[in-house]
Amino acid sequence: MKLFVDTNIFLRYLLADHKTQSPTAKKLFTEAKEGKLTLVTHPLVISEIFFMLSSYYRFTKEEIIEKMRIVLLFEGLEIKEKNILFQAISFYEEKNIDFVDAYVAAYCFKSNVNVCSFDKDFDKIKEIKRIDPFLLDKLS
Repeated sequence: MKLFVDTNIFLRYLLADHKTQSPTAKKLFTEAKEGKLTLVTHPLVISEIFFMLSSYYRFTKEEIIEKMRIVLLFEGLEIKEKNILFQAISFYEEKNIDFVDAYVAAYCFKSNVNVCSFDKDFDKIKEIKRIDPFLLDKLS
């Protein structure tokens, strides 16, 4: 059986903070690890986990990175674009940028495309090139 895993399942598993939901979430991940079922999620869910850990739970960047690596390396969990997510975590860890920008940068890097943005945070990432929308006329 395949089950799509939403953000709240990950949070209950990672935080072990709820009397009934956390053990149930742990059981899901244990059964996936044992091959009894397959868990599936999406990069948007991963992004929401980052957001919740940083804004709602106020985890440090280091704590977030540690927890997210646990998620991405979990046996029995399928995530599309896992290689992009690992690269995004690397950019997030090394640069002073938020996770969504890190993900966009990783996507551009892995896809060999430039990013068009007013956001100069992308200039911190030497692996990609930011195209300033104000300069598009000059590039044509």
